[in-house]
Amino acid sequence: MRYQGKIIAWHDDKGYGFVTRNGDDGKVFLHVSALPRRHTRRPQVGDLLTWAEGKDGRGRLQAIDALFVGDEPAARIHRRNEHTGGAGWLARVVACVAVLALIAVAWQRFDLVMEDHARNVTVPKPETRGAFGENAQINRAEDRSRTQPDFRCEPGKIHCSQMRSCAEATQYLRHCPNMEMDGDGDGIPCESQHCLR
Repeated sequence: MRYQGKIIAWHDDKGYGFVTRNGDDGKVFLHVSALPRRHTRRPQVGDLLTWAEGKDGRGRLQAIDALFVGDEPAARIHRRNEHTGGAGWLARVVACVAVLALIAVAWQRFDLVMEDHARNVTVPKPETRGAFGENAQINRAEDRSRTQPDFRCEPGKIHCSQMRSCAEATQYLRHCPNMEMDGDGDGIPCESQHCLR
């Protein structure tokens, strides 16, 4: 049950006072914590209030859930929002959805960047013969031999002394018959003259 009355004593420095019901002389204790947290003004003697009543730890009568008269609708809305979460829960849901959307967009962009990067990465061919130097030499010789136009095996050109470069020797070894440029049979021609290790 709610009662209406007025403040008959207030100790602002201590945060408490007393109220009395309309038509009754009895005093009821009122602590500042019984007022809404966001009350619009400081309590003063003579202010009209409504309140419910309860008992403190020692069994004394005290006002609880007190409201200034005229502030009741706003205060009730505030109390209802405190209990149900009010608009606060909606703001939290919207914030969570926004954060999740940002994470999804960031992940999608990251995924696109990684796909683009994967398309532009060239994977080197696995090296199957010899140590580092000779494989690199063979690969460079192969690249140069691909760019030389109109290659033809010249008759009688079978020795390293007849070659001008490692690329030419490699081309002859790969494409021409009866070559005598790979003494150790490792696929690298003219190792002591042109295709140095």
